[in-house]
Amino acid sequence: MSEIGPTEWGTPAGGVGPWVGDLPDNPRYDPVLLREGDSRNVVDAYRYWTREAIIADIERFQSGEERLDPLARHAFGHGAAVEIRMRNWADNNADAARALSDIDRRRQQYIEQLLVRAGIAMPLAATRAQLLYWTYLGAALSRTRLTGERLNRMVTELKRIALGGLPRTRRSANRGSSSPLPALRSRSA
Repeated sequence: MSEIGPTEWGTPAGGVGPWVGDLPDNPRYDPVLLREGDSRNVVDAYRYWTREAIIADIERFQSGEERLDPLARHAFGHGAAVEIRMRNWADNNADAARALSDIDRRRQQYIEQLLVRAGIAMPLAATRAQLLYWTYLGAALSRTRLTGERLNRMVTELKRIALGGLPRTRRSANRGSSSPLPALRSRSA
């Protein structure tokens, strides 16, 4: 774990301590995290796993759409204290700012690749990846944590935007308009 990571971004808001008992003999586990504890902002199923093992697990899904679902659920369903601390640190530390810029670039590229694999054309995939990432950052900075049905609706809607398009309105379907926005009604009507 030589790269700057979540444990260097400030005091973590949670996580788990060192592994209790015999250490597992499995390459997906990070020996440092097993010994020292895992305070990263990851779902519990990925505790103590290496970053590479987490990515490989997400990659096991057959399509970009299937991969986008757990990624979005994690991003919008968990607290973002580490994300907020990391960005605050980057405001005052050039090394942290460079690392954050690299992290942002890699995250967006990953989302873009998921969209391309799901059949979205490259220029549109790049635009939608940027929008999804900005949406994530906005949610992280708002400190909003979604759960239950609200999380399900958010993930469904984000996937629809990322992988499909805007639904046709009754007006556009009936009158041939290409506008995805409903017609504005006058107040006198």
